[in-house]
Amino acid sequence: MNKIKFEVSDLLECSDYVPNSEVNDVNKENQLGPREKEIGEQPEKLTELEVPLQTDIFGKEPDVSTEKPKRGRKRSLKDSNSTKEKQPRISLPLHPTIFTYSLDGQLCRTEEGRKLMELLREGGWPGAAGIKTLCTMVCDPVLDYCAKKFYPTRGEQREYLTHLLKGFPQANIDILVSRNNDKGYMEKAVYNRRRMRQCKEKTGENI
Repeated sequence: MNKIKFEVSDLLECSDYVPNSEVNDVNKENQLGPREKEIGEQPEKLTELEVPLQTDIFGKEPDVSTEKPKRGRKRSLKDSNSTKEKQPRISLPLHPTIFTYSLDGQLCRTEEGRKLMELLREGGWPGAAGIKTLCTMVCDPVLDYCAKKFYPTRGEQREYLTHLLKGFPQANIDILVSRNNDKGYMEKAVYNRRRMRQCKEKTGENI
């Protein structure tokens, strides 16, 4: 009987031979669960040195070692209080010319003023309407001869009224020039007279 010789390559071509490595891979896949198949092999995490740095608009990489977050300077309570402190206003003396005016000389120019002057000489004191008239008639000199024209301070108004009413002890200057936030009669008269005079000066009319 003749012996037939077969080579290994011929057997591999004629049969469904599967290498052991492929069989092992198939068995390994069958052993994996559904969740592990979806995830698959995770890529290795990059270390801190391997993480790419973001570049700025000029293409330069920021220096991580020296870069510090910028913080605004907080103003202390002491600094804020120092900026809010107002400088005291320097009070200048009134012009000497203002002391040449007298109450009699200013009130006697009109009939209503003469009646007020008689009331004061008798020791009386006018009501609200009379006080308004008195302040309106005597406020022009303090508007002209104060440190800042048309804007006399309370101190300047009090000094001027003290000079005018020094012979009338019944006069209450605190009603004319208030010491509180409310305006007195003289302050209101000065405000109204200032507005009227400024408007007339712009139009060129005589006061």
